[in-house]
Amino acid sequence: MYSFEDIDIIAEKRFSIQSLRPMQREVIFRVVYACQSEKEKRQVVILPTGAGKSLCFMLPALMIDGITLIIYPLLSLMTDQKRRLDEANIDCVVFSGGKSEREWEEMWAKIENGCKIIIANPEILCRSDIVDNLKQYKISHFVIDEAHCVVEWGESFRPSYLALPSLIEKLKPVCVSAFTATASDRVLFEMRRLLFSSENAGEVIRGEGDRKNIRYYAVKTYSKLRALKELCISEKRPLLVFSGTRLEAEYEAKTMYDFLQDRGERDSVYFYHAGLTKKERARIEEWFYQSSSGILFATCAYGMGVDKKNIRTVIHSVLPPSIEAYMQESGRAGRDGEDARAILLYNDDDLKETGKIQEYIQTKTCRRNFLLSAMGEEKKVVCSGCDICDGVDCSMQKDAKEALQFIKANDKYLKESSIIHYLCYKKRWTADEAKDVLKQLLYEGRIKKCGFLWGNRIAYCF
Repeated sequence: MYSFEDIDIIAEKRFSIQSLRPMQREVIFRVVYACQSEKEKRQVVILPTGAGKSLCFMLPALMIDGITLIIYPLLSLMTDQKRRLDEANIDCVVFSGGKSEREWEEMWAKIENGCKIIIANPEILCRSDIVDNLKQYKISHFVIDEAHCVVEWGESFRPSYLALPSLIEKLKPVCVSAFTATASDRVLFEMRRLLFSSENAGEVIRGEGDRKNIRYYAVKTYSKLRALKELCISEKRPLLVFSGTRLEAEYEAKTMYDFLQDRGERDSVYFYHAGLTKKERARIEEWFYQSSSGILFATCAYGMGVDKKNIRTVIHSVLPPSIEAYMQESGRAGRDGEDARAILLYNDDDLKETGKIQEYIQTKTCRRNFLLSAMGEEKKVVCSGCDICDGVDCSMQKDAKEALQFIKANDKYLKESSIIHYLCYKKRWTADEAKDVLKQLLYEGRIKKCGFLWGNRIAYCF
């Protein structure tokens, strides 16, 4: 039977890790013990982004008999995991769509010859021929990484996730582990119900979710595009921006590239989303992985579990759908343990909806404690960094103040079109940026249109 000491020796020898974190060591030991003793184990492991979840199933794969089957939601994660395994000289095969018959034959041959790890997405495991072949082998550890996707996607556009319990039943693994960085009580309840057929099934191993090295900011913007320009200049890189849609990611990246080129900067800017070809995604993933100063605009197709450790800043130009999603995506920052920032941009339109993320934006107390409380964790006595506890004024960006000052100096003298022309000509704004700022100032009542008798000129209010 392996001991904690044996685990540490393998971690150093195969992964060059001098010291495992306590929670990593605990989870690894539980998996190894279950597989060696042939005692069935079902567990949910909740460890924060950057806590080394992948090692909790990569390392045991080297210590147990049989195969470790790892389920990922995204091709980018599968590619990233294979890269990490290749770096550790650990053989694996990747089950995904688009493989030729010859490629499948080669993969089955590698498994026959002792390959210990299979990486797959849930859709490919819905194929009966693949499942029938897998039943011939000993699947010891069945891993669902980013397991919150079972809840978020399983009952909507990824029904293949709901087939995982049936697959587990067919393959009969000794140990089943569902890993995630974030899970509120509701998500945990649903995850256990969907995967293990009971809301109370499966042991829960929960690490501390607080990422002390990340400072959290919520910044009110009058033009998100204008704010992005400021932040891409002022914030540390590598820098990751989460955009709302594919078109927004492309538009924001193109705008930022032109802006930086005009400033004489030659830093690369790319966009990433699921609409790119497999080859394009792989190229951009590799570029950003290697970059020390790049800026990537991406949809949620990028991010979960991708092991780029030195991202210094994560910006959201659109509100994430939930606190869980925000914790996941902001957690891309600072996986190396060094200082990092998570910045959420919002405007008055974002406040029209109701939900936890809107409450987070408007909270007057510590943002870190708000996030931890929303995830069902204990609040911290001392915050290690957020705009509220740091006393940072994020109420109005610099460019909005410039526009307001210009309007005040020309009170009831200029029409909206003249103000836009001035901002574009003198301040080098784009027309869209100027329109966005005026729209928000009008919405807040800081300025107003005077009406027909005044020729629809703009008046300063306060």
